[in-house]
Amino acid sequence: FLPPRSVINHLLLLIPEKGVNMLQTPPHSQVSQKEEATTVETVLSEHDELKLSWKIEKDSGLSRKSLATQQTLVSVNKTDLTGVSTVVLKYVSSLEQITFQLPLTVEILNVTSLNIDQWTTEKLAQFQTIKVVGRVDARTPLKIDISYRLRLPTLPAEVTIPTIEILGVDNLEGFLGVEVLENLEVTTREIKAGLSMPAKNLPKTLWQKAANPLLYGYQFFANNFAPTLNIRSYQELPTVVANIDWI
Repeated sequence: FLPPRSVINHLLLLIPEKGVNMLQTPPHSQVSQKEEATTVETVLSEHDELKLSWKIEKDSGLSRKSLATQQTLVSVNKTDLTGVSTVVLKYVSSLEQITFQLPLTVEILNVTSLNIDQWTTEKLAQFQTIKVVGRVDARTPLKIDISYRLRLPTLPAEVTIPTIEILGVDNLEGFLGVEVLENLEVTTREIKAGLSMPAKNLPKTLWQKAANPLLYGYQFFANNFAPTLNIRSYQELPTVVANIDWI
């Protein structure tokens, strides 16, 4: 890494891993190792280059925190919202601890994965759950695709987008993109436990799944994320078709 052209560059780097073994550090640098991360602090002149290398000691006996990343595409029609969510689990030693949770108003369409043998649903008093059975390796990420549908009331309507809550993991990160498939006016309202972001900055995989350009984008780090949409439909009127001859 070549630092910016400046008389002095004060750099602070964070490696958010356990079991970090520093192999090469800049001269006159300070290394601080804590339970969850390692930081390297150094000062470089405009002629110095930053050379840094490290190794994760997987056999050090230190366990990593489990992580779930979720990327969801929500398609808005006049009659329903359809969600397609890809969940990637990392550092998970057993699927028995994992539970996917959805509102009772949602219809679960399918759960697919190359790593699971079967999946079951259960409706409880306040929500419904999905449990999966299969073999996992904590060193290999596991991908699960879940599709679901929410029927819409008569438009116009204010609708909270149903999202999948993932129980049994230490950390959660998610992205959600919204596309509109019909002649509808869709506006975003309040956001709970998340933040809005430009749709163009969403992961490319969400754009590749969408049939239309994504209208809204969100990022969240908690299970109670619940964005709200206002959906309005207009009557479609016939129009006059005309041909123009260019001379």
